[in-house]
Amino acid sequence: MQVKQLQMVATFELEKEQKLAADYQYVQQHLLLQHDKLKGLEQHRLDYLQQIQQRASGGIGSLSYGQHQGFIDKLDKACDIQRQEIEKLSAVAEQRKGLWLKQQQKRKAVEM
Repeated sequence: MQVKQLQMVATFELEKEQKLAADYQYVQQHLLLQHDKLKGLEQHRLDYLQQIQQRASGGIGSLSYGQHQGFIDKLDKACDIQRQEIEKLSAVAEQRKGLWLKQQQKRKAVEM
């Protein structure tokens, strides 16, 4: 009877571990997507700057320059926001990893 109860507890602990592992994996995937999004924003900013430089070589008006600078500022802000999001997600990922590893240790202790 006692062995059967321990098996039930071990099964329960394994299921908790699997759920925590899945949660951690989900956050990791989301974090990768956010890194890709940041790379895309940074690349768009770089491409836009190169286009402006090409246009400016022939001369550019002050109004046009101000509009271009305003758009670059918006891209910079979007990149900053994206970096903050990545920072938050990294903290969440570390927390979930810790929970998963702690649960893994608990499961192993029950199995022994």
